[in-house]
Amino acid sequence: MGSGLVRVFDAKTGRTGLTYALPSGKVNALAWSPDGRYIVVAGSSIPTTVWNAGSGQNVFTYPENDQDAEFSLAWSPDSKNIAIGNIDGTVRVWEPSTNKVLAYKGQSMNVYSLAWSPDGTRIASGSIDDTVQIWDASTLTTLFTYRGHTNEIRAVSWSPDSEYVASGSSDQTVQVWQAQKW
Repeated sequence: MGSGLVRVFDAKTGRTGLTYALPSGKVNALAWSPDGRYIVVAGSSIPTTVWNAGSGQNVFTYPENDQDAEFSLAWSPDSKNIAIGNIDGTVRVWEPSTNKVLAYKGQSMNVYSLAWSPDGTRIASGSIDDTVQIWDASTLTTLFTYRGHTNEIRAVSWSPDSEYVASGSSDQTVQVWQAQKW
């Protein structure tokens, strides 16, 4: 990623498939939809945009103008919604087909990592404030805050059974903990 381009490579041959030309800016995050139909890209000085993965056509553009603020992206398991992590600690859930946006303010600083639970009911967000938040994806309410790291959270991931969350931090640890059922 660089020079205003996102390239999709064939993993078997290493050849470039599609190239998505972006306005000048820096790509901070991208995510492929679980159904394989779309790629969403966000960054600095570029709008958050959904591209058709097969044709390379821009199909949706995020309606809010936070072009310097998006650091992380995650698709819902059903490919209908995108969670967008922002510099101000806000996570927005965007439904591109309707342009509906819901906002969740749970962390105090940059949200660097997001992950939907495989069952689609919860979202984990990791922040520069050293916390991981687990929240209900439909009501956008905080369910649990994990404070086991001593530095910013750079990665979060759910186990396939939605029972555990792993978090990776700049404190040089990866921690795995049980995500409580609510």
